[in-house]
Amino acid sequence: MYYYFPEPNSPTQEKAYKEYTHAASIVKKVKNRKVKAELTKKLIEVNNHFRRINTYKQAFDYAQKLEYYQALVEDDWRNAAITNETIRNFAVLKELLNKKEPFAEAYGPSNRTAFYEWYYKPAEDLYTLIHDDLMKESY
Repeated sequence: MYYYFPEPNSPTQEKAYKEYTHAASIVKKVKNRKVKAELTKKLIEVNNHFRRINTYKQAFDYAQKLEYYQALVEDDWRNAAITNETIRNFAVLKELLNKKEPFAEAYGPSNRTAFYEWYYKPAEDLYTLIHDDLMKESY
């Protein structure tokens, strides 16, 4: 499963980002316009890479939340132990299902497919399956 969604390597990314910001501060000081333009182009490429990492981190966090709230709701439902807390978790799950943009650009189509099949679809199926039961319990 985690072939597509390994945990983001934060310390490495932080170190690389510090190096990037240091490089950017040096480029600002370059006087020669042509050299500065070339270096800026390189910095933009690196910046795009960091943006992808941030998007990926968002997608990973979102996947973890979906999985977590799905498990909470599913356990309660299977054990017929519906409480107000279950209803709250169910509402959070619905909110997460309404926000599927974070994974839209996270590292290519294979990620989007994996995300949909392993995280989004199961949570959506569970939500659809138990919607009526939980709503009856809430009255």
